[in-house]
Parts: sequence; C-alpha cells; structure tokens
Amino acid sequence: MKKTFRYLFSKAFCVASEVACGNTLYRLGGSKGVKFKNKIKYCADDNLYFNVCRPETENADKLPVFLYIHGGGFVSGAPDFRRAIMSNIAAAGYFVVGVFYGLAPKYIFPNPVENIYKALAFLKRNAAEYNIDIGRIFLGGESAGATLAVTLGAISSNNEYKEFFDLSTESKDLTFKAVVSICGLFDMTSSMDSGYPYIREYICAYADKTVEEVVDGADSAYMSPIRFINKGFPPTFVITGERCAFTPESERLIARLDECGVKNARYHGTGAESVHAYSVGQLLPIAKQSVVEMLKFIGEFKDV
Repeated sequence: MKKTFRYLFSKAFCVASEVACGNTLYRLGGSKGVKFKNKIKYCADDNLYFNVCRPETENADKLPVFLYIHGGGFVSGAPDFRRAIMSNIAAAGYFVVGVFYGLAPKYIFPNPVENIYKALAFLKRNAAEYNIDIGRIFLGGESAGATLAVTLGAISSNNEYKEFFDLSTESKDLTFKAVVSICGLFDMTSSMDSGYPYIREYICAYADKTVEEVVDGADSAYMSPIRFINKGFPPTFVITGERCAFTPESERLIARLDECGVKNARYHGTGAESVHAYSVGQLLPIAKQSVVEMLKFIGEFKDV
C-alpha cells in the first residue's frame, strides 16, 4: 500500500497506545496461580511466536485450549500485552495460547490467518508435551483479533471459505468448541464507515489495497468472515460496548448467527468505561464481569 503521512501517523499512534496500555493497564487485574512461558517459535519464521499461560497447579487431566488472538488494528499489538486477560482465562482451567500472527503491512491478508493455522499445527504436534486436548479448542480475541477468531470459526464450518486459504494440512480441519468476539469488525466495507479513528488506513494496510480495491476487489469478500457464517459455525459469545464504534458490527454478527440458528449470547458494557476493547483492561469492573460471563458461556462446552 502507499504509505501516506496519515497512515504512518496512524500506525505510530496505534503502536504507541499498545505499548503504553500493554505495559500498564493491560497487565493489571490478572490472576495469580498461573504461569507463563513466552516466545515459543511455532514455525520457520523467527518473527512469529506464541506465549502460553496455564494454571500453576497441574494434574493428569488434559487442559482445553483457549487461543487468544490480540488486536491492534492489524498493524500493532502482541500477546505480551494481554497478560491480565490471558491469566484470568487460564485460572478458569484453560491452556491459553496468545499468538503473534504477524502485523501489516509486512504480513498482509491472508498471511495472519494462515500463520495462526501454523500455530495450531504446532500445538497439535506437541499436544502430549503440553498435556492439552486438541479436540477442545476455544477461540477468542478483541478488535482485529476478534475478526481473526471469527474468520477461523467460519473456516472450520465452511469448506468453500476454507479452500481460499493456504492452510497447514495438519490443522486445517480442526474444529472449535466456541468463539469469543470482543468488539470486533466482520465486514470490511461497513467497518470503513464505523467512524473508528484511522480504520480505513488499518484495513487498507491489512489488505495491501486502496479503499476502492477493498470495496470492489474480487478477493476482498474473503476478508469479511460474516459473509461465510453458516449453521455449522461454533457457539459464540459476543462482547460489546456502549461507546465502541464497532458495536453495530457485533450486532450484525449476532443477527447473522441468529439467522443461521447458531447459539450465541452477549455481554454489553455501558457507561464511561465501555470503550472499544475494554475487556482487555481487567482492572475495570465491567471488563472483569465481561470475562466472568464469557467463561460461564464457554464453560457449557468445556467438557463436551
């Protein structure tokens, strides 16, 4: 894409926000009694890695996997900055994997999707070492991470969609117990008109296309996972916020899930704290409660 001043400023703003919040707010309110292992390389590309968090006390039972996909407008973010939310999920009895999938414009669509499947292939190969149940995988993420989580959910249930991607043969047929979407965006065309700051620059960087090419391009529809949701899509928990610009996107997602008969539930935060991706900052009461409600919902499928 053409790296205009507006794009360069928007990326710098996004990265600075991630670093500032990631080293402060996003670390607060996490659980104790968990342990992290960081920077595990999952493929030949040394830039790509994941961090894991699991309960400190281990037993013989295999843990279900929760794959947490960070946001950051497709151009910033890292699992290192999601310690609080990852630890609170792990404390509920999950092996949480925070995956770094590569950022635009170096990694453009569909590279991040395909990279996540490489991480899943690594987990599958090493399931015995980690004592995890690869048959019980949950997906979740915030903002751009929610986009990617819903993309994986659609891939798992729609063979036509799956064929578009060049996925690892080891992991491409994995299924998922449930999906968690936190303040996501699911149709790139409608998201451009959301009013979120610099969203057009972020989407264009992810696509490596102009606005017109994203709207009219032959392959652009594949960036919009809502278009590929069918009745086989996994049960879904949707977190929204009163002050989040992408709440209309989540409401479209819920409408599509209802249309397809997919089980879903919603937590809607209100008030001054209900900003975009508020769940990541686990010190906030509504953020804490959103994860409590999410864990209740996915817990229905944990032992199934």
